[in-house]
Amino acid sequence: MASNMGKALAVVGVIGVVAAVVSAKKSGQQAPPKKANDDGLTPRHAMGAGVLGSVILFIVDAGGLALAWMSGFCVLALVMAMVSGAAEAKPARKPTAGKKPAVKLSKPAAAPGPTWADALADLALVEGDLLAYELDPEALYLRKPLLQDSSWPPAERFYIALARARDYADRYPDGGSGDPARLIRLVERAGKAWDTANLLAAEQGSNGYSTEQRAALRRIARCVDLLLDGTGGPHEALEAKSVLERLLPTLPGISVPTPLRNQLALPAAAGTAS
Repeated sequence: MASNMGKALAVVGVIGVVAAVVSAKKSGQQAPPKKANDDGLTPRHAMGAGVLGSVILFIVDAGGLALAWMSGFCVLALVMAMVSGAAEAKPARKPTAGKKPAVKLSKPAAAPGPTWADALADLALVEGDLLAYELDPEALYLRKPLLQDSSWPPAERFYIALARARDYADRYPDGGSGDPARLIRLVERAGKAWDTANLLAAEQGSNGYSTEQRAALRRIARCVDLLLDGTGGPHEALEAKSVLERLLPTLPGISVPTPLRNQLALPAAAGTAS
């Protein structure tokens, strides 16, 4: 009986060896290769030890011991296979990378301040708005006549602010020791005063004048248009200039501004510059 049992164990051992080899090949294809110096106990080692011990015990005709020996190592191999499989299924923990040193951001370079040329360019924009108004007869005498009247408070504030900015700019013709930031502040004040006065004058129109004054404003506008058009003869031009010289003194604050007077070739007595 012991001989038959030993033979059975031998068969079982051979089957275990074959199973271990096949399992090793599959695990080698699916899992990454282990390190060369990893010589710990594996399920194959346990199975091999069980088979070897069973063969030895079979030779010495100890069938009972061979069965117990083989059973113990089969259980050990099964447990080790389950444990190693669970360990391989668990994803490897990525090594914690060392913290990168904090990068100290340098402060951005401060933007360069305004130059004297920048301030003069801003002043030219405000003066350009005034010039465009002074060359527009319809705006001067019909739509916004109050804007050229320096006695009207909103217009007065604008002309004073503009004069201060121009005076500071003329004090330093080439920049010199002039402060661009200060000139820009003066120009901004004049620009805001212009926007306010321009809006209020457009809303008011010629309503601030009497019926006779509004009629005089309309006639002044027609005379200026005739002189600018140049289609009338010398007699019409002289008559238009005569009308301007007679009507302008009757309208306080209303005149022919210098840029427009130069285009009309009027004598200086025809009006005062605003």
